[in-house]
Amino acid sequence: MSQDLRTYLSMIEEKGLLTRVKKEVDPLTQMGTLFSETEKPLIFDNVKDFPDWRVCGELLTNRDCQAAMLGVSKENIIKELARLIAE
Repeated sequence: MSQDLRTYLSMIEEKGLLTRVKKEVDPLTQMGTLFSETEKPLIFDNVKDFPDWRVCGELLTNRDCQAAMLGVSKENIIKELARLIAE
């Protein structure tokens, strides 16, 4: 299971599950639309009017990402979540 956000982001990027957007994105007019139209986690590296900021979202939007986060196969996500809740 991922212990922190940076570890998780690195892991899903290595697996090809993360889309990195390098073009400038306006957080007021573009970012929400891009998040709503994707099926993959996104990270924006160039946020308009916010130099040095990065924004990520939709991190658990699909089963592949959920499984990577929990460190289990897609078939065992529910079982692992039930185990974690029971603890």
